[in-house]
Amino acid sequence: MAAGPADVEVSGRSSANTVQAQMKAALASLGICPLPVALPAWSIRAGHLVEVMPGYGRAGGGFYVVHPSPRQVPRTVSAFVDLTVNYLLNADLAIE
Repeated sequence: MAAGPADVEVSGRSSANTVQAQMKAALASLGICPLPVALPAWSIRAGHLVEVMPGYGRAGGGFYVVHPSPRQVPRTVSAFVDLTVNYLLNADLAIE
């Protein structure tokens, strides 16, 4: 497949409100979708998905931890949050 601009006829319509549903649709060849870098990395490496717009992405986004009360967060929850943040900040999420 040649790299560079291409004209593509698009038809149909689908929508999804979760990244998991978008990923399943992409894996089922239903179209393209914006996904966080970490989610499709293994599928791209395995050849199941192809990155079609490298360098394009949305600014922002986030990772949120939701728990009942901010006053008394259990130590296990705090440890999990710290571990997850440390992992995500130091993980090699490159697609290449």
